[in-house]
Amino acid sequence: MILGIGIDSIEIARFTHWPTRPRAYLRRIYTPEELDYCLQDPRKCSERLAIRFAAKEACYKALMAAFPCFKIPFLTFAPRCQIKKDKLIPFIEIEPHSDLPPLSILISLTHTRKEASAYALVQKV
Repeated sequence: MILGIGIDSIEIARFTHWPTRPRAYLRRIYTPEELDYCLQDPRKCSERLAIRFAAKEACYKALMAAFPCFKIPFLTFAPRCQIKKDKLIPFIEIEPHSDLPPLSILISLTHTRKEASAYALVQKV
């Protein structure tokens, strides 16, 4: 059963200066593993940061649609979820939260040279 759907699209250019920000600032949104991956290739860094931001935002929107009474700020949620890949398929891992039932969250990510977009679908397990 589908409980919530979220989408986010963002301009990659907004992230071109993010690699110069202090790591502590970036940790407000990204996990250490995500930062290691994103910052390892300067040519792809902005794209990787943007797509992960879009994925977290889409997931957040889907969860808020599924559970309107679950009030958690985005900056509390974002560092508690991590975008990973299983072979070439992206997925999201979220720290368990006592106020949420077991969920399955599907994501789809895409980008062009200018835009990064993400879709998230929250399902009941």
